[in-house]
Amino acid sequence: MRVVFLGTPEFAVPALRALHESEHEVVLVVTRPARPVGRRKVVTPTAIHDAAAELGLDCIQPRGINSESALATILATEPDILATAAYGRLMKTDILNLAPHGVINLHPSLLPRYRGASPIQAAIAAGETATGVTILLTEEGWDSGPIFASERLSIGPQERAPSLSERLSGIGASLLVDTIDRVAAGDIEAVPQDEALATMTSPLERDDADIDWSLPAPAIYNRYRAFDPWPGIRTVAGSRLLKILNCRPSDIAIEAPPGTPALIEGRVLVACGQGSLELLVVQPEGRTPMPVDEFVLGYAGLFERRWGP
Repeated sequence: MRVVFLGTPEFAVPALRALHESEHEVVLVVTRPARPVGRRKVVTPTAIHDAAAELGLDCIQPRGINSESALATILATEPDILATAAYGRLMKTDILNLAPHGVINLHPSLLPRYRGASPIQAAIAAGETATGVTILLTEEGWDSGPIFASERLSIGPQERAPSLSERLSGIGASLLVDTIDRVAAGDIEAVPQDEALATMTSPLERDDADIDWSLPAPAIYNRYRAFDPWPGIRTVAGSRLLKILNCRPSDIAIEAPPGTPALIEGRVLVACGQGSLELLVVQPEGRTPMPVDEFVLGYAGLFERRWGP
């Protein structure tokens, strides 16, 4: 089949490569415009733009996917189907009806749970032990269309978001090609989602990094795993922000209010609503990352009172 592929971040690259290597023809790649990245605000193309260039595929970067110009460009390729993976924009009726087989989407959760913008992070933060990928028919709305196929994947107890994302993108790429194979053969039907089981996720924001020390230590650790590398987790120590770059839950109880730091046998522990969190690598505001023993030597004054807002 003639496929138009839409995607943006690194997560979508394996799907594009798998489609390019399949018997289907990728006639056009659509991605979001380049944007400023990092402290120096260097204008950087998306990972999908770079992958398309490497594979020699035509690529456009419309500011509005539902614009007349974008629709005309896509229509001119005479696609049989559109396939999306982490494109990050809602599609309206005109584009959803543009190809004979519509638009199918690769979503990194077991729908209907964890629809929306941050399903991988939400699953880890919630302490889930498994998640997966789903291929669905796109409708207006976030990830609410009927499901073609899904595949389950276990989450490691210490696994962080980048590792899980990489594994999900790999199995999702294979499942996407297999689903398009079956759509072309006419031997697959999409099954409606159970709306009663649906949950929604939101885009991550910088303030999601702020630690609520009243939570149990395992819950804070799950947020650390989920929010790596961005927005991370952080607290206020004294009057300074302190990023926590590596940590682990501890069952050592600290008889003090949540957010109280303690030095116990050379270990830095912070009291939580249940248990404590051991800090391993931190980054004080305005400084480079440092192991916790170096932090103790240089910032002893930050242990004098409870941490947090």
